[in-house]
Amino acid sequence: MQTHSHITLSQLQRLVKETLHERFALPVWVSAEISEIKVNYSGHCYLELVEKGGDNGVPLAQSRAVIWRTAYPRIAGYFEAETGQRLAAGIKILAKVSVNYHELYGFSLQITDIDPTYTLGDMERQRQMTIAQLQKEGVWDMNREAPMPVVVQRVAVVSSANAAGYQDFRKELAKSPYRFEVTLDVGSLRAEDIGVELVVAQQIVGGGKVNVTRTIGLKHTKTDGSRVTYALDYVPDRTGTFDVAMRIHPTHPRLPHRMDFALVKWA
Repeated sequence: MQTHSHITLSQLQRLVKETLHERFALPVWVSAEISEIKVNYSGHCYLELVEKGGDNGVPLAQSRAVIWRTAYPRIAGYFEAETGQRLAAGIKILAKVSVNYHELYGFSLQITDIDPTYTLGDMERQRQMTIAQLQKEGVWDMNREAPMPVVVQRVAVVSSANAAGYQDFRKELAKSPYRFEVTLDVGSLRAEDIGVELVVAQQIVGGGKVNVTRTIGLKHTKTDGSRVTYALDYVPDRTGTFDVAMRIHPTHPRLPHRMDFALVKWA
């Protein structure tokens, strides 16, 4: 039996490695979409990058990538500051990468920089496409045509808990807390003799049982003669549908006191 000339697997891998390193000796800019991203306990950020083709979104190419912990805070911080969102799955990026090849672990990319202006451009393109589709379906002006109550009591967010849009919503909500103020004429009492609190309960249906989930005290902020003002800046931190009410109760031990949650007016 004739023996063919050959090379070992490790020799072939070294040839591939040498060729890639020779061809891509310098970093290159590559556009791709993040399909997975994870920052591990050591501070390194590991990503899966993908390029999709056509309207069906079938991957044309895929690669592992890494941002080492020495560069990740700088790259991620700058990206979020410029785009208003964190690096996350589904975002298209333009990354400066070094090509790596390892005999055991194969092909991968080391990201050394990300250009946020590319992502901003893609975000705007997607926004315009979404607007055009909504206008085509005749639903673009539906929210605008709906009557707006003087006081908005309920806001529904339909979203995945990990969606970038939902995270942006929570971030903006944190910047704009609900402001509650109650002014009472306490007569001869002191401000500290009266307590005011926001009461949060699971949505009350058909006069059913009141299930209070949380109470948050308002702080005394101003006194004008016998008129005392209590205030609270509140950012909801739980999902769901809730009823809320303001409860006023005595805190002085000599004043009558009872847990009168059933008597408050719920909104």
